[in-house]
Amino acid sequence: MGPEQLRGSAVGVSCDLRAFSSSDGNTLGATFRLGVTNDSWRALTPYRGDATLNHRVPTWEGAFGGPLVKQRLFYFGAAMGARNEQSRTLPYTRRSYAYGDAERKFEIKATWTPSTAQTLKAVYFRVDSSRTNVNAGTVMDVASLYDNASPESLTGVSYNAVVRQRWLFEAAYSRRRLTFSGSGSRDASLSGGTPIWDRSRSDARFNSPTGCAVCPGAEDARNNQDLSARLSFNLAVRLPGTTEILTGVDLFQESRATNTYQSGSGFRVRATTSIVSGEQVRPVFLPDRTTWIYWQPILQGSTGNDLRTSSAFVSDTWRPSSRVTVKAGLRFDLNDDRDSLRRPAVHDAAWSPRLSVAWDPSGQARWLLPAGWARYLTSITSTVADAASPGGRPATYVYDYLGPAVNADATKAPTSSSDALRILFDWFLGGQGVKRATRSSPSIPGVNVLMDPGLGPLDTREIMGALT
Repeated sequence: MGPEQLRGSAVGVSCDLRAFSSSDGNTLGATFRLGVTNDSWRALTPYRGDATLNHRVPTWEGAFGGPLVKQRLFYFGAAMGARNEQSRTLPYTRRSYAYGDAERKFEIKATWTPSTAQTLKAVYFRVDSSRTNVNAGTVMDVASLYDNASPESLTGVSYNAVVRQRWLFEAAYSRRRLTFSGSGSRDASLSGGTPIWDRSRSDARFNSPTGCAVCPGAEDARNNQDLSARLSFNLAVRLPGTTEILTGVDLFQESRATNTYQSGSGFRVRATTSIVSGEQVRPVFLPDRTTWIYWQPILQGSTGNDLRTSSAFVSDTWRPSSRVTVKAGLRFDLNDDRDSLRRPAVHDAAWSPRLSVAWDPSGQARWLLPAGWARYLTSITSTVADAASPGGRPATYVYDYLGPAVNADATKAPTSSSDALRILFDWFLGGQGVKRATRSSPSIPGVNVLMDPGLGPLDTREIMGALT
């Protein structure tokens, strides 16, 4: 059985004051639940060194709601807290460590119906997530672990109203905020902030975490917002059957701002191999071009990209009879995207038509023959928009290590990772440093990759036919 199997939980308290099914009911209701989990309630693998933690961890959740003004104003609130602790084992060194994650969720919602024809809703949702002893890639020591957090919030407002008979207006606004923080090393020194990768063990890492948690602009902020409005109505035309028109606009904007540091010091080293002794890992640096030094500076800080899509659409659903439904639509999208230095990346516009027909031969919904043609567009992603930008993205220069051999003699006491790095950087920086010849062509954002000025959204065309 795997280490995740046979997890158990015990319910401690469960209390219902009154059940309720929605946030706009006229009855006051609340509920609360408490549970307990324990890492020791799972099966272990036969892998040597696997262990569990005998910690009881509570999980709680509750909700409440009811009317502030009956038939008019309603509220709803909910909260949840969960924490998990688990023993994990590092490969190669077989060191056990405690991994943990915690999450708290909160939701507040209000619904106002000033009249039977109007409804206004507002909601705020927040999730606070944190993790302890996280690893990036395969790591061999606890020095490569770190703690991080990712708070996220969502705010939304929606309104709908029956403007006149058979005319329905809907509008909505939402805003999402998400930030990743704490990922990477909290040491920016050469000895403590340089991760070492063991080339003989598929680049397993030790000495320092990947990334930098204390460098300027290291937080990863990913935000978006959307504003939409639409109107649906029946149009009186001299055609058999019924027809329904839907038209609207949508304004979407997203952004990402981060400097993607690869280490605390700006360097990483790929060692020839390493010496593993119990829980200790020590690098082997050889001057035979099998040890490589990576310098990965961020040449320009990110100011955050800005991706915007403005859309307008109209569609018509025509039912000439109970057996036939015809749908036709047209959408217009305008993309205005700027990269992480706020330079123009993509600016274009495109039309997306679509047409479909569905036929019910029997008129009793036993069979349905749909067919259609459509064109779909997808705007470029944040990664593509920043592909040619140096803002917040590291360059990579690789050098051969040709200095004194470190830990090459197995008969001598091995040199620690921090002392080995001091020897390596004394040689590297004592000469030409980063100005010395590289072992391969460097990778420089904004130089190796350029953005095609004619790049537009992804285009997908569909022809569909079916029998259901």
